Amino acid sequence: MEKQDRFFLKRMGELAAMADRQYCPIFTEFLTLYESSMILSTSERLASVSIHSWGGYKEAERRLICFSPIDYPLEESDFPISCIHIYPKNQKFSENLSHRDFLGAVLNLGIERNRTGDILIQEGDALLFCESEIADFIESNLERIKHTTVFCEQKSFIEISKEIFHPHVKIIKGFVSSLRLDTLIPVAFHVSRSSITGIIHAEKVFINGRLTTENSMIVKENDLISVRGMGKFRFIGIEKESKKGRFLIQIEKYC
Repeated sequence: MEKQDRFFLKRMGELAAMADRQYCPIFTEFLTLYESSMILSTSERLASVSIHSWGGYKEAERRLICFSPIDYPLEESDFPISCIHIYPKNQKFSENLSHRDFLGAVLNLGIERNRTGDILIQEGDALLFCESEIADFIESNLERIKHTTVFCEQKSFIEISKEIFHPHVKIIKGFVSSLRLDTLIPVAFHVSRSSITGIIHAEKVFINGRLTTENSMIVKENDLISVRGMGKFRFIGIEKESKKGRFLIQIEKYC
């Protein structure tokens, strides 16, 4: 384990101990999939606390982790997360803004990346998840992205649950010899199986938010696989089996 990872886990252990000692929930900043996975894989070494995660919506990748006493009642609404709807003042003259454009504009306000969560984009608008503490600042100060003037409006989670941007997905089908991780990833991303081994061993693959380095890991129905630098997909299941014992699988790839 690298020094940086050891330092991170030490700090997480201190937060867990604080939650246990003070009998109150303690929240982290927004963590990456890799960071969240490290916590989950070493949870038995932390203080006697419950570990919860939430990023504002079910499929969120960047999440806050909460350490709380075992019997402490905790709801998703207790997480200090806000959501800001960012949209062009004039959609007709808006530029084609990407995830990088929205993120860059927020960071240019002097905000660190770990204080913001996922950014969902749909038809030129974006939903930005962030720490509640900085939501008012972003809403008041984010006025332009590239050359496009934008408005920012905080959304309640009741509103979000009704109108949240559902990620664009593409259904992909293909035949595989098994349900191993290293056979499904090539189908999802149209790459060779041989190239996947290095990606998995490089700790870039996560199943349901947990890091895996096993090529032979068997993927189950509805598992969410994330590959850093490539994207993510959900394994829907087997559609049929051929006479030669190969499986026609269905994958839901996030675009």
